[in-house]
Amino acid sequence: MIIPDSETAQPAGEGKAPEQPQIEIRHRWSNEIIKIVAGETLARANLAGANLDGANLDGANLARANLARANLYGANLARANLYGANLAGANLDGANLDGAKLNWQSHGLVAELLKRAAGQDVRHRMVAGLIAVSLDWCWDKFLALRHDYPAELEWALGVLAAHVIEGDNAPAVIAKLAAAKKGEAAP
Repeated sequence: MIIPDSETAQPAGEGKAPEQPQIEIRHRWSNEIIKIVAGETLARANLAGANLDGANLDGANLARANLARANLYGANLARANLYGANLAGANLDGANLDGAKLNWQSHGLVAELLKRAAGQDVRHRMVAGLIAVSLDWCWDKFLALRHDYPAELEWALGVLAAHVIEGDNAPAVIAKLAAAKKGEAAP
């Protein structure tokens, strides 16, 4: 959980700028403070290379934050807003991404979701690996694989559709699949 420290925000004195509030990032299990960031939000925060191992970022607004090369191992990112966040090279192993608003342009994030769903299935892991290493490819290139690898692509789209949250700017094909699946689930 992110806890703003309102005691550190002081009113501006004459000729003195107000101090920014502090955000404490706490460990997911021990509740110890692992990083303190100045600001009212983590949106656009520069956390590149930060060790956020086990951080509790449940519901955090990390929109457009720089998390490149950050260690998010075991972090709780449930319900976090990752829209536009830079996750290049970030370690997402064991991170809780349930209900997170995803950055659908993040190869690392999309590959991580697919790797988790693939388990030990080699063909599915190959799809996750292809996405992880093809940083020069966009969605249109991946969707073109439908002709040569229809089963693998349909599997991947189905996995990703389960992570769509309304208004998260998921690619149209994934959003449409997610909506169709919701329609099937409705009574």
